[in-house]
Amino acid sequence: MVRRLERSGTVTTIASFPTTEPQHMTAFAVSPDGGTIMATVLTFGRIGPGLPGAITIGPSYNNLEIATAGGPATVLSHAPQNTTRPGQFAVAGWDQGGPLAGAIATTTQNALPEGWGIPLFHLGLDGNSHEHLGGVGRVAEVEAAGGQVLCSTSAFAAAPVQVRTSAGAVTWSLPAAVHSWSSVALSPSGNAVAADPGAFTGTASNGNKVYFRDGAVAGIPADFYSAGWWDDQTVVGYSGVDRSTLATITLSDHQPGAVHKLNKSLYAGRIDP
Repeated sequence: MVRRLERSGTVTTIASFPTTEPQHMTAFAVSPDGGTIMATVLTFGRIGPGLPGAITIGPSYNNLEIATAGGPATVLSHAPQNTTRPGQFAVAGWDQGGPLAGAIATTTQNALPEGWGIPLFHLGLDGNSHEHLGGVGRVAEVEAAGGQVLCSTSAFAAAPVQVRTSAGAVTWSLPAAVHSWSSVALSPSGNAVAADPGAFTGTASNGNKVYFRDGAVAGIPADFYSAGWWDDQTVVGYSGVDRSTLATITLSDHQPGAVHKLNKSLYAGRIDP
């Protein structure tokens, strides 16, 4: 069930993507106008004997479904699922170009850290893919509100990190030493990137920085975990080693101000103005 929570507190059901299988996972995305919902429904059958041996017994499949808010869901595609494959197709979001989908890990020993991207594709409302976000061979780390995309070639490859258009044209590149990171955030215009370089490169982190399209670099506190941008001057994130306090840093002429703590102990999955 997908529900909408109004500012008044009213809750309404806008879509339902049912499954009868005991093991299932549903990912969904909502169009910017709130009128259409697309979802992937992954099912895994019932739990089988322990290792070694069969992991699941029964039907396993991957459905792509769509619904108009308040209406029934329609199945766009139905495909048997290979439960031994490490990644499965899933809806991941919705931007100005339409719904986005990519491959997700359905079995993993450890949770994948933020900043490890996947190839993303735009889908039409018929479920067919029509654009590789950021260009062929690139994985999308984050997309800005204005449509710019922060791209790499792999979470592990020492390849240049670039800001590209949705179609793949290179807007600008980050310094060659920045090729893998955590706490990454792209400004709404796409002209600045806040990141912790070196976090996944096997070397000690040299502190958080903000990289600008014009080549300027600004240092920000090492215990500030960037999560997004409020506008093109204000980075939003979490302050403290435990990342428990919501905070902001405002930059003026590429110079960061003091960390402003909002005195809120919370962890938001996404920050929007």
